Amino acid sequence: MSKEKIPIEQPISINPFVAMWQGVTLVVSRAITVAVVLVIASVCVITGNNFITAQQAKFKEPAQVEQAIQSLISTPASTIALYAGMVLIISLSLFVIMVMIHGIQSYTAVMLSKGKSVTVSEAFNATLGQFGSYTILMLWMYIKITLWSVLFVIPGVVAYYRYSFAGLLFFENKKYRGNAALEESTRLTKKGLLTIFASQYIPYLLTLGYGGNLSATGSLTTLYGTYTGIAKKKLQMPRAHILSYVSLAVPFVLLMAALYIVG
Repeated sequence: MSKEKIPIEQPISINPFVAMWQGVTLVVSRAITVAVVLVIASVCVITGNNFITAQQAKFKEPAQVEQAIQSLISTPASTIALYAGMVLIISLSLFVIMVMIHGIQSYTAVMLSKGKSVTVSEAFNATLGQFGSYTILMLWMYIKITLWSVLFVIPGVVAYYRYSFAGLLFFENKKYRGNAALEESTRLTKKGLLTIFASQYIPYLLTLGYGGNLSATGSLTTLYGTYTGIAKKKLQMPRAHILSYVSLAVPFVLLMAALYIVG
């Protein structure tokens, strides 16, 4: 692995799209195998979600739901147990894959932010070597996000972006485990959440989700380097770019459009 220090240009105004693009450029140039895996993972997730949505659409009518229930009742208990076991195994497998992909993203982002090149095997081994601890971090993070979401959707979304750096902190310093990583991520992202949101959410929409993992990794790469640098120098967080404020309106516009179409 190349030890050459790669300078990361810090956007003065923290334009979310410039930050994301700079990071994506680094991922493609210094971690191309990781980039390929991230794109493949996104394609698999979107394809799976589309399939599930299509299956759910079959049960919109009450008659179809009743038919499905009757079919379930007439199915032998042994067959139901077999199906339940298969679903459990598949669910656990998907969870393990999700944790591994998230770990690969986090490890790659933190290494690139420090000017190091990364291979997918290196990122995979780093995540696998600390899989237990990283899984605990992910579980605790999503439990907290879920609890915030119970209050209302928006606090859950805020929590999601507030904890964006938790995985990166985990791989950078062993002292950041569990809640310590979440608290430090909260401190680093304070007053910078809007930039993180815009740099990840809008590219996700523009690529229909297929570039979500890659653009998010690029965003984390640049913004983690920017935010930690600001924190170390004890500087004040720059104001969010005007495009970040514009991006904030996008979810509301989409919601209004959806309500208009449904209505």
